[in-house]
Amino acid sequence: MAMAMPQANISLQGEVPRTLSVFRVELSCTGRLDSEVTILMQLNLTINSSKNITVLNFKRRKMCYRKLEPEVKSPISDKNSSKAIFDPVNAAPTTSTRVFYISVGVCCAVIFLVAIILAVLHLHSMKRIELDDSISDSSSSQGLSQPSTQTTQYLRADTPNNATPVTSYPTLRIEKNDLKSVTLMEAKAKVKDIAISRERITLKDVLQEGTFGRIFHGILIEEKDPSKEKQVFVKTVKDQASEVQVTMMLTESCKLRGLHHRNLLPITHVYIEEGEKPMVLLPYMNWGNLKLFLRQCKLVEANNPQAISQQDLVHMAIQIACGMSYLARREVIHKDLAARNCV
Repeated sequence: MAMAMPQANISLQGEVPRTLSVFRVELSCTGRLDSEVTILMQLNLTINSSKNITVLNFKRRKMCYRKLEPEVKSPISDKNSSKAIFDPVNAAPTTSTRVFYISVGVCCAVIFLVAIILAVLHLHSMKRIELDDSISDSSSSQGLSQPSTQTTQYLRADTPNNATPVTSYPTLRIEKNDLKSVTLMEAKAKVKDIAISRERITLKDVLQEGTFGRIFHGILIEEKDPSKEKQVFVKTVKDQASEVQVTMMLTESCKLRGLHHRNLLPITHVYIEEGEKPMVLLPYMNWGNLKLFLRQCKLVEANNPQAISQQDLVHMAIQIACGMSYLARREVIHKDLAARNCV
């Protein structure tokens, strides 16, 4: 069809107007094809009697043309009636568009909520790692009595056979432990902020000696009060050590720098002057390493069977495990865990 069904705005109910009024007939083309449409409008007029009927015929022509898209019809309002023509086909795209935007909004809200939950869980896990050391130490020690030696086992690499208790250590900043090979200048730059002068260090006996390294029993003079001294371990290299060995000693010793745990022996100071052998200072412990301590306890067992108990051994093992667990969380591998390296 070239033209749609005519639509008039005349109400089918109500009274006939008694005054001059206007009505409208809408003649809309469908846009489906090109055609000339003949329109016949017939009006029946009844005057005084129903038998006296006057018929009026109005003829006209209208050209309809084909369109690419069909014409969108708007609802025809009726002044005398509250009814209007509604096209559900034209309303469908609007409804589907609303559903699409609502779906996109819901998906974005869900993604945002999941991201917030993951961020909160990540922050909670980071705080839990920081507090895990104290929690694990207290929970692991429940049910165990204090060792009869009343000492705390500290863990570090290449520990000598002698040591003294230290109650406080200088605060050091925590940094990411770099396990890659570095030059001697880079290794010195990493520990420059804890470097001290040679005049404050006094070397005494050699406690342990390796292939290219030595550990001395030393004395450190306090910077603020030169009259005060404290005992330290001084780790250095031999005269025939190469630059690679010097760099290795300095970097390996400083991997524990900035890590604070009750079962780790920290680095306190370094000496890194140009042209001199570098020195690494650690707190002095007078009980010796764990291997020597256990041998001495075994010799005493003949005269004193209660010198060291099974609970003491378990408590020592728990302290070592706590120290290694802390290192693992800080991405540090000890590589040589043994009784000789525990003090």
